Amino acid sequence: IEAPQVPVNNVVQSATGLGNVTFIPDKGRIEELIAISETDLPEEERPPVHLTFGLFSFNLTGINPGEKVNITIALPENAPVNTAYWTYGYMPYSITPWYQIPVLSNNGDNVVVILLQDGGIGDKDSTSNGIIEHTGGPVIDTIPPQTNKTIGKPKYGTNDTWVTSHTLFNLTAEDNPGGTGVDKTYYRIWYNRKWTPWKEYKDNFTLSGEGKHYLEYYSIDNAGNMEEIHNQTHYVDNSPPRTTIEFYGPCYTDGTEEWISPNTFISLNATDYLVQKPTIGKKKEAGCGVDKTFYRVYKEGEEPPEFSVYT
Repeated sequence: IEAPQVPVNNVVQSATGLGNVTFIPDKGRIEELIAISETDLPEEERPPVHLTFGLFSFNLTGINPGEKVNITIALPENAPVNTAYWTYGYMPYSITPWYQIPVLSNNGDNVVVILLQDGGIGDKDSTSNGIIEHTGGPVIDTIPPQTNKTIGKPKYGTNDTWVTSHTLFNLTAEDNPGGTGVDKTYYRIWYNRKWTPWKEYKDNFTLSGEGKHYLEYYSIDNAGNMEEIHNQTHYVDNSPPRTTIEFYGPCYTDGTEEWISPNTFISLNATDYLVQKPTIGKKKEAGCGVDKTFYRVYKEGEEPPEFSVYT
């Protein structure tokens, strides 16, 4: 038994020069099939994604008003299972003329099946009249999006390792130029030996609790491509340093006040530890470190001077 011949009107060379593309409807006839390059469209009518084989325009006739039609499309190369299909035409309540339509069948070979409906999905004139006016094309997107992390203030250290519980974290994801666009971004946080569940990123967030945190995040695009998970370490330091004073030379204290002489040397020693984080035994966890120590000296009844940096 010989395979049925495909009408010559159902085959067209892609506008991107990648080979012939064939459209086979399960009912009706393909007429006026042409390939269109995206660059031939006015800029305001160009699709928001890069159509791998360019655009295809045709009329589907010989069907009943409002009828649904499955279109089998044979491409010149294999299409990944996450291949999307974009079409042009205003749907009710839509704010853009470009939208995705369902891909009914795609197992990774060069054949995909889409669903069109007269007066509905994939019909450019949105009129139920027994003719589907269609413009669209498949999008092969195998590149995952990229998520960038931005950290607000206060922050400190290489890669902004040290933060406080008031520091805002922002995640911004972008898909590759001409890709299908970012669908969702997810993140989770490890603290005190426990991970939170994965959360969909909606808005800026903070890290709670002093000490070490792990932050993981990734994004997915509309073609289902998943970015590799980012894993980064941050430390939360909400505790100020502690400064002690020591006297070298003549000095006396009654337990409340100290008396010294002009020959007494004064030493300031500052340390920084996380005092809010529970500790095991007597072990203390270091904070981000002391930046500067300030001091001023004045007599009772005098106007306090400006602080000086202790060196």
